[in-house]
Order: sequence, then C-alpha cells, then structure tokens
Amino acid sequence: MNLKRLLVGLVLLDFAAFTGWILFTQDNLALIEASLTNPWGIQVAIDLCIAACFGSAWLYRDARAKGLNPWPWIVAVIPTGSLALLAYATVHGFASRAPESPRVAEPSLAA
Repeated sequence: MNLKRLLVGLVLLDFAAFTGWILFTQDNLALIEASLTNPWGIQVAIDLCIAACFGSAWLYRDARAKGLNPWPWIVAVIPTGSLALLAYATVHGFASRAPESPRVAEPSLAA
C-alpha cells in the first residue's frame, strides 16, 4: 500500500469513528433541524451535495478506467457521503494518469 492510500485510509478511519460517535451520542433529528432551519445549515448541506456529486463523477471515471463497476460505490455515497468516497480510494487507490503524448519539437527557423 502506498503512502497516499495509507493516508486516505487513516482519514477514513478517523472520520468513520467520529461519525459513529455522533450517530450514537447525539440526537439524529438535530442534524435535520440544523440543516433546514438555518441559512448556514442549508448552505453547508448544498455544498456537501455538490461535493458528493463531484466525488461521484471522479469515482465513476476512476472505476471505469480500472474496469470496475462504479455503481455500488456511487449508491453508497447517497447515505454515507464522503465515507464511501474515502473507502473506495482506500480499497482501490487512484488510477494512474494516462501518459501524455510526446511533444513534437517545433521546426527551427535557423538554417
């Protein structure tokens, strides 16, 4: 496992533990109340939805580049948000970038 995957895995574990703590110790309806009754809560909720869409688009392209089915992971993003994105990145890593096409030297004007 390379360093990038290890770091993403550590973020996943920490965030999952924090999320679990929140789920078991806090009032679950407080999240809905905070998200829908306060302009800042609405802004954060919309921001998270946008980020989840961008993350899902990345996951889709990455999974397809690796020959994997992206849909179970994308469906998991709906209830878990970034936990599913972090889990995917930890399990499957990141697709290597396509090699850049070689640059063609421009013809010299000096003869």
